[in-house]
Amino acid sequence: MLKQLDLERGLFPEEYKSMQSDDKQVFYVEHENNTAITRGVAILISDIGTSMVSQQSLAPLAAELNKLGWATVLLAAPELSNTPAITGPQPATPETTETPADTTDTSNNTEESTEATAGSNNPSTGSNTVHNKSAENKLDPETFDQQQTEFINLLKVGVKKAGEYPGFYLVIAQGSSAAWVTKIYAEFKSNIPDAFVAVSPFWPDRSYNQQLPKLMAKTPMPVLDIYNSWDNSWARQTVEKRELAALKSLKLMYRQRQVMGPNHIAQNSLYLSKEIHGWLNHMGW
Repeated sequence: MLKQLDLERGLFPEEYKSMQSDDKQVFYVEHENNTAITRGVAILISDIGTSMVSQQSLAPLAAELNKLGWATVLLAAPELSNTPAITGPQPATPETTETPADTTDTSNNTEESTEATAGSNNPSTGSNTVHNKSAENKLDPETFDQQQTEFINLLKVGVKKAGEYPGFYLVIAQGSSAAWVTKIYAEFKSNIPDAFVAVSPFWPDRSYNQQLPKLMAKTPMPVLDIYNSWDNSWARQTVEKRELAALKSLKLMYRQRQVMGPNHIAQNSLYLSKEIHGWLNHMGW
């Protein structure tokens, strides 16, 4: 199993645990808070396809939250063996994206979209990526439904772990995982946490991604919506729409914040932890 292999390569056996959830073994990394008083537990779910202990995951953020009084549980996004291969375009090379305006061939009638290919929030898949509208990624409906079921089961582990700690129950999710968690909470398909932090949420499919702002506005809990100008364009294309949908729905305790600089969790974890801490303090936590 890929999750277990990742953990075995990066951690000693006593540094990770597992739990059965609906006949599946779920691996997680748990850390106690480093303070005298526990604020609560934060469940962190990294982006799909990201190892839960890599520097691109939410592991660096978990370490900062431990210093602020939070116990943390790191979970990996579900793996799907039948996920179809990505049929959309790969990131364009600089030669194809940095064409000077005065040398552009206007005889080319191909329409280009500003939607980027699916993938993690890596600068290399960010603002310079363009592709034809006819080459958009499509998520198979059957796979989409299966993935939702997998995420619902994963959140059950978070609920069980949250019950082991006093204080608040906070959920933080990244990338496509954040989009899934948003949908599940908006549709009340899992126990609702006290607060939710969405870090650069997106789906690598235009039709699903366009639903994200309304889903976020429907979530019943307070939401901190984090974005970065270096996000891939699936995430960037809904930034303003997410804030507008929350405003129009009169959603309480919604805040959208931009993290400055290259989108690298390891480098931004201290700043991001302070944003979360300040937001929670503002709500009286």
